[in-house]
This record gives sequence, C-alpha cells and structure tokens, in this order.
Amino acid sequence: MSQATDWRLPQPTEAEREAAWLYRHLHTGNPGDVAFYVEACRGAGSVLELGCGAGRVLVPVAEAGAEVVGLELDAGMLEACAAAVPGAVRQRVTLVHGDMRDFDLGREFDRVTVPFNGLFVLESEADQLACLRAAARHLAPQGRLVFDVYAVEDDVDLDVMGEGDDPFEYLTSFRADGVRVDVEERELVRGEPGRIDMEYRYRLRPRGGAERVVHQTVRHCFVRPSRLRPLLAEAGLQVVNLWGDFDREPFGEDSERMVVVARRRR
Repeated sequence: MSQATDWRLPQPTEAEREAAWLYRHLHTGNPGDVAFYVEACRGAGSVLELGCGAGRVLVPVAEAGAEVVGLELDAGMLEACAAAVPGAVRQRVTLVHGDMRDFDLGREFDRVTVPFNGLFVLESEADQLACLRAAARHLAPQGRLVFDVYAVEDDVDLDVMGEGDDPFEYLTSFRADGVRVDVEERELVRGEPGRIDMEYRYRLRPRGGAERVVHQTVRHCFVRPSRLRPLLAEAGLQVVNLWGDFDREPFGEDSERMVVVARRRR
C-alpha cells in the first residue's frame, strides 16, 4: 500500500476547510453504524470506501486490520481524513481524490462500502446508477457492496414535498475548538423527482470574537424501496441481504433505513 507521503491530495481552500469542519461536527453518524461496517469488513483483505469523508468509518475499519482505500471528492474532508488516520495504520490506508460516480482504480476489492447515506447525496438516480456501476466494476468475484440509505415510504410523494422552502428552525448546538455553533435547518424543494435539499445555517460564536453566519446545503436524492432492487440490477448487482437497521433486523414498512449487502450478478 502507498505510504501517507504518497497521498496526492488537493489543498483545500479556507472555505472548504471550514465547511468540512462544520459538516463533520454536525453529521456524526447513526447509532451502531461504525460497529456494523467494522463487522461487515471483518476478514476482508481489501476495502474501498466511497465518500470516506473525514474518516469516521474508514479509520476503525483500518484499525480492525483491513487494507483500506478511501475515495472522496471534497478536498476539506480529505484533509481532515488524512489528519485522522493514526500512524499505526497509515501503511494500510490510501486516500484518493475522486468522484464516486466515475473512477477507475485499476483493481478489485473484497468490500466496497458507501456509509451514512452517501449514495443519496448524489444529485439524481442517474448519478446513483453510475456510482453503483463503478462499485460493481471494483468488486472482486466474491466481493460485497455494503451501504446504508434512508428509507422513504413508497406512498410518499417525492416529486412535490411542500409548496416552497420551509423557514429555518433551530436544530442543535455544539462547541468545538473554542467556538460555539448554533445550527438551524430548513428544507429546500427543488421540484425534481426525489430531490430534497437541506440547508443549514450555522451561527459561529468564537470566544471573544464576533458572530459569523455560514450557510451549507446538503443534497438528498431519495430512491423508493421498491426501486432499490431494479436499480441494483441495472448496475449488474443483486441483493444478498436487506436489513432495516444496523442490528440486522429484517427490513419492513416501518424501517427508517435500508442497510444493504449486494454482490455482482452471476
């Protein structure tokens, strides 16, 4: 594996660095997801994580013994991920700046993972299909694709959810690196099938400094549960397991997420 000094990572701008800092302090994952991915990758010699972000899942998977390649498009996130990888596992980790919709690493992996709704932050079902096809091309013959996404009921109208943008509402507060951050959010209706974006307004109050306001938008393009298997089939994949949570409970109509294990179609 490449050493840390071989990671050819782009230099983020200050705005990208701050955006990554805000995102990773607000979006801290779902209960049980890290342990699930560590177990799902146990025994795998090689793991490719798409959308590895700041390394929240990547680092524990590497610490459990796997050789891990993390692919991420956001330069700020990649910088944070590089800083998070402990020296003890750096020889087993490679970070790649790339787009999960279109990449070619020239090798196959025992596991390809897309944690924390990464598939649904792509802008369209066409983008999701491109990502799944790229993942399938990188799967070893007995390899597995593992991902989790939100589950939206089939009878929910994803084409039109609301008649306009919602007002901001208070979400949460956190303090990090001497800065208090109050977070508000609102839903943005894009008028595209399955597309709902969340806009976050961060009020940054540094100790002894003036308040600043930063906006950040996170896209969501949902796929109905009934479309999951056809979409995977179009990508040359088929479902091995479909669970409703990280405890591996069967997926049902009341499940809040889809936790999926798939393989290449034979």
